[in-house]
Amino acid sequence: MNIDAETLLSTVSSAQARDGMREALRGGYDPETCLPRTSADLPNGQFLFMPSAVGDFVGIKVLTVTPENADRGLATIQGSVLLFDGQTQTPLATVDGAAITELRTPALSMAGVKDVLQRRFAEGAAMVIFGGGAQAAAHIEAALATVPLTSITAVVRGEGKAQRVAEKAAEFGIDFTEATSNSPEAVAAVQRAGFIVTATGASEPLLEDVHVRDDAVVVAMGSHLLDARELPGELLGRSTVGVEALDNGRREAGDVHQAVEEGHLTWDEVLSFSDIVNSAGARIPDDRPFVWKTVGQGWEDIVVAGLAYRGVRGEADK
Repeated sequence: MNIDAETLLSTVSSAQARDGMREALRGGYDPETCLPRTSADLPNGQFLFMPSAVGDFVGIKVLTVTPENADRGLATIQGSVLLFDGQTQTPLATVDGAAITELRTPALSMAGVKDVLQRRFAEGAAMVIFGGGAQAAAHIEAALATVPLTSITAVVRGEGKAQRVAEKAAEFGIDFTEATSNSPEAVAAVQRAGFIVTATGASEPLLEDVHVRDDAVVVAMGSHLLDARELPGELLGRSTVGVEALDNGRREAGDVHQAVEEGHLTWDEVLSFSDIVNSAGARIPDDRPFVWKTVGQGWEDIVVAGLAYRGVRGEADK
């Protein structure tokens, strides 16, 4: 069975992907057991491999990274998820890799903050998104499936670079503003925001700690490199911080790694995805910001691929 992008996105919603990950954790899956991401150099780029076994399925996401494709008008990241039966290891399906990443990434963001976001902002939150690309836009729909949004501000490096986000906000009838990085408008938006998402490839902090509210919920999801960060260490030092898995975080969560190296916090203070979900967010106090740093693990893709497979099979069996 081949599940293409259109079929995947029409079969599994962002909320279903979000709750599927949380259900896997409540069912006893431990992200610390997920096999690490590996890579291999190619003549024109790189292979990325993300294997995992979770629930009734095993699988692997295989991606190619081809930087020169940008000049060809092609996607720089392409690939597939190969899904197998967990017991017999019989091949079941291939799933479009780019589409599953597009769906899984914002769903993962919301899976980690659902409890605290709904607890703090049940009546709605002002949202700031750093970045204007596909993931920034995708986070709007995922956020709206989790909490009401009163306004959206996209902070981008140049005027007119947030068109995708503007279109998505208009689709849902939400007040939208574009602000340029480090402008007074961007600072004011951060100061008002209850919910902040950084969806960039930045290697240096995008905002200042002093501008972030004590009750803010912050998602940093732009990189899985230790030498890249989107948030200042001072912010993590005064926040409750969560990552998907502590061992994997030490390998890939640059924001947390650098904050620890600078002495702002220790890894013993960092919560895991399992800690957050299995306590229904009770381990996150309300007297400080909450920072959820994600890098993406293979098990999350397999959960979403499994949901798609079951959904398509269910339709076929009718």
